[in-house]
Amino acid sequence: MTCIEAHPDPSRWLPASLATHNRLPVQHEHNGKALIGRQQLQLPVSLQKVVSTGTLAFPCDSACLLLGPWGPDPRKHLVLRGRLNSICVGDNRLSLQLEVDKELPLIHLSLSCRRYNNLKLKHGQRLWISVPESSIRFEHA
Repeated sequence: MTCIEAHPDPSRWLPASLATHNRLPVQHEHNGKALIGRQQLQLPVSLQKVVSTGTLAFPCDSACLLLGPWGPDPRKHLVLRGRLNSICVGDNRLSLQLEVDKELPLIHLSLSCRRYNNLKLKHGQRLWISVPESSIRFEHA
């Protein structure tokens, strides 16, 4: 496995406890808007009734990587923006860490190399991810 940036040792880079799912805290403003860090969320239709503080969880291999916020239907996908923190390539998988907010845990993604083979990625690059609503779980606080 070849890693670029933060942690060259893959066993330290992706702890076992984070290897399968991402968990991000969700806060609600008094006006009912959901936030992850400072990012206002446009939740998929099935999650719009969620009006409490809690955690959004989704599998590391469920997201698609995007170069911009366009494409997926926001009524059926959660779209988050972040900055590329680290990347590891090995075993036909691309493993990425994205920072959505300095105060939050990094988002870990495990993607097929074949799908993103021609993509030029660099540390600090702004990227978006799209997570289908069927992969998202909300846990109330």
